[in-house]
Amino acid sequence: MACSFQELTVRFELAGHQFQIINLLDGVIQQVIPSHHHGRTSYEIHYIASGYGAVLISGQKYALGPGSLYMTGPGVDHAQLPAATQPMRELCVYLKTADQPTTLRQTPAPQTMAANLQEFLATTFWLGPDQQGLDLLFKEIFQEMAQQQSGFQIALSALFQQLIVKMLRNYQGRPRLERPQTRMVPADQIALTIESYFLYDYQQASLTDLARQIDSSPRQTERWLQRLYGQTFREKKAKARMSAAAMLLNESAASISTIGAAVGFASLEHFSHAFKNYYGQSPRAFRQSPSMPPSAATPTEVTANATSGFD
Repeated sequence: MACSFQELTVRFELAGHQFQIINLLDGVIQQVIPSHHHGRTSYEIHYIASGYGAVLISGQKYALGPGSLYMTGPGVDHAQLPAATQPMRELCVYLKTADQPTTLRQTPAPQTMAANLQEFLATTFWLGPDQQGLDLLFKEIFQEMAQQQSGFQIALSALFQQLIVKMLRNYQGRPRLERPQTRMVPADQIALTIESYFLYDYQQASLTDLARQIDSSPRQTERWLQRLYGQTFREKKAKARMSAAAMLLNESAASISTIGAAVGFASLEHFSHAFKNYYGQSPRAFRQSPSMPPSAATPTEVTANATSGFD
């Protein structure tokens, strides 16, 4: 990615709800981003600044181009495929909200804003053209992050509040309480590192390397994977590789051996064997079929019936 701010500590409150900005990304997507989803209180806002590509949601492909805007909420599987000649440059904000509204507000939230925010929290997927000038808002956000002048955290909080308001205006009062800036808990840091690892390093992923990145032993890393995803390292790696391979087979004219190499297999034989074990058919048969099998295309739906705090 061209510009990345991770493990952020920017917090703000809107209509009685606490928000935390986790990651802020700006870059050109050069490779397939395999199917993945985030936790029950997590949201991603994606804005395509330039270039072209597609996003796959629940087996449905949506074309993306300059000015495209989409939001993925809790439990929504999504994968991205950049165009070969003009790959898309994406601006992305990854945020979380607390499960319960705070009781520390100095003044009550306007009733209309509270109702609109509930609409935002209840939306798991939305896609459409941006009509609120988010390109300029993102520019201000990244400038504040890069320059970090006096009071930049206060300025960022206000900008992110505007981001949510403009999202609401796209698909349909600023809080006075200042929230202290705190570090993420270790479990959040580990989850973010693991998610990023399987999104961008799935080709050559190894348990030893992942363990090193989260400063843990291979055995403890396996425990983290079971706790966070209910999967072993082998299963998580296979899902990332096979999701990317399926998208390339459906959307790319590249040869099967080229696709196998692109997702990390040393030989066509090994790729074909692994793909057939995962999907129940060979890569060639998969490419010739009218659509991806349900096991690859349909994500598990997750609802937000949370308890407390940031998940």
